[in-house]
Amino acid sequence: MKNDFSQQINVEKQKKAVEHCVLLGGLKWLHAIDFDPSSRSFGVADREYWGWKTKDFANATWQGGIAGFLDTHEQLNLSKESVIKIVRATVHGMKTLQRRNGSFEEAYPWESSACVTGLIVFNLLYAFYVYPHYFDSSLYKVIKDIIKRSFQFLDKTRETHGLIANHLATIIFAKRMARRFLGIVENNEELDHFLMFQHSKEGWFPEYGGPDPGYQTLLNHYVLAGAYALKELHLIIPTLKKSLDFISLFCFPDGSYGGEIGTRGTSIVYPSGFLLMEEQGSLKEFRESEWFLCQHQGSLDAVTPLTVDGPNFTPVFNSWAFFSKISLKGSHSSHNLLHKEPLREEIFLADAGIFLKKSKNAFIALSLRNACVRKGLQKDAGTWTDESLVGLTCKGWTTQGASVENFEHKENKLSWSYQAIKRKQVLNTPGKHVILRLVSMILFPFPMLQRVLKKSLVSYVMRPCKTRSSSLVANIDLNDPMLTLKIQNNGYEVWEAHAFGFHQHMASANTFAQRQIS
Repeated sequence: MKNDFSQQINVEKQKKAVEHCVLLGGLKWLHAIDFDPSSRSFGVADREYWGWKTKDFANATWQGGIAGFLDTHEQLNLSKESVIKIVRATVHGMKTLQRRNGSFEEAYPWESSACVTGLIVFNLLYAFYVYPHYFDSSLYKVIKDIIKRSFQFLDKTRETHGLIANHLATIIFAKRMARRFLGIVENNEELDHFLMFQHSKEGWFPEYGGPDPGYQTLLNHYVLAGAYALKELHLIIPTLKKSLDFISLFCFPDGSYGGEIGTRGTSIVYPSGFLLMEEQGSLKEFRESEWFLCQHQGSLDAVTPLTVDGPNFTPVFNSWAFFSKISLKGSHSSHNLLHKEPLREEIFLADAGIFLKKSKNAFIALSLRNACVRKGLQKDAGTWTDESLVGLTCKGWTTQGASVENFEHKENKLSWSYQAIKRKQVLNTPGKHVILRLVSMILFPFPMLQRVLKKSLVSYVMRPCKTRSSSLVANIDLNDPMLTLKIQNNGYEVWEAHAFGFHQHMASANTFAQRQIS
C-alpha cells in the first residue's frame, strides 16, 4: 500500500508538471500576438514579423495556436470576455495573413503552402467546433470567408514534392471540417484513400518513403483531434489502434524515442499521439507505451512547448494541450505507470526495414533504410548508457542514408554490409538567400512554376549525389545479453563512428538529447 501511495504521489507531481508546462506554453503563445487594435498587424502571432521587424512576411502557423490556447484557457483564469477578445484578434490575424488565393505560408513569402493552409483551417475549425461559445456572431462572416477561400485552395492543390503522411492527415481533416462548416456534402472517399497509405500489417504511414515514429505521433494527433472535433471517432479507431501498436515499439527503456532510425530522424514525441479514445469519448486502457510518457515528459530529451523551436511550436503546443485536456484531467487511474516495465521482445518489420530487440539490460533498433543502430545498455547501477551507431564517416562519405546490403538474420545473429553516400550539407549564404528570394517572387505566384521550384529545392537539399559500397560489415549476436555490435573493416579506409546525429536535411531532426553529451 505504501508503494502504491508513493507511486500515486509521483504521478500527481507529473500531472502538475505537464499542466504547468502547457500553461506556460499558452502564455508563450499569447506573448507572440499583436494586441494593438490600431495596428496593421493586429492579431498576428509572429513577433519576429510585427515586433522585431526582421522578416518581411509572417509565419502563419503560429495562428494555429488558437486550438492549444482554448484547450488550455481554463488554467489561465481568464474571463470569458477576455478569451473572446483573444479569439477575435487571432481570427483577424488569420484574415490579414491570408493570400488572395486562399493560402498561408511558413518559410517563404507567397509559397502557397498546402500544409500550412491545412494547419490553419484544421486548428481554427477544431477550436470553433469544440469551443463554439467563444466565437461571437460578428466573427462568423470573417471565418466563413477564410475557410471558403482556403478550402478552394486546398481542393485544387496537392503537395507534389514528397509523400508526407502527417501533412496529408492535417489536410484531410481540415477539408472534412471545412465541408461541414460550409454545408458541403461529405463522403468518405478522400479519408478512405488516406487510410490506405497505412501499412496493413505493420501499422506505419510513409514519411518521405518510409516510417518515421516521431512524425507518426504527430499524425496520430491530427487524426484523433480531428475525429474528436467532428465526433467521428468510429471512423478512425481501427487505424489508430494499429498506429499505436507501431509507435509504441520505439519507446526505449532509457527514456529516448525513435530518432535516427526514422526516415526523418525525429525524436520529438507528440504526447497526444499515444491516446486512444472510445466512440463515446472516454479513454481506453493505457497501452504499453504509457509508462514511457510518464518517464519521458520530465526528461531532458522532452521537446515541450517551452523548449521547442519556433516553426515547430504550434503542433507541439497543441499536442501537449490536447493531451493535458483529454488525458490528465480524465478519470483514468494511472497510479501504476511509473514502474511498469517495457515488453521484452524481438520484432522484425520487413517492409519498414526495422529490426528491434529488447533484452533485460539492453535494446537495439536497426534501420535497414538508414543504416542506423540505436542501442542502449543498462549498467549495474540501473542507469542507461548510449551505445548507438547512427553512422560512419570517411572523407565526406557517410553510411547514413543508404540502405544496408546483404542483410541476414539467422541462427540468432544479424549481419549486414554498409553502403556509403556522399554527404551533402547545404547552408544558406547571403548570396543564395537573395537569389532564392528573387526566384520565389517570380515563380511562386504561378502554381505550375511553384511546383517546379519546390521540387528543385527538395532535390537540392535532400537527395544524395552518389552511392557506393564500403568495406564495412556489421554483426550482432542476439544471444549476447549485451547485444554487442561489432564492425569489421575489410579495407584500408579509416572510418569514424558517430553515436548521434541525423546527417540528412530534416529541420526537425537533431533536437537535444542527453545521450549526445553522455
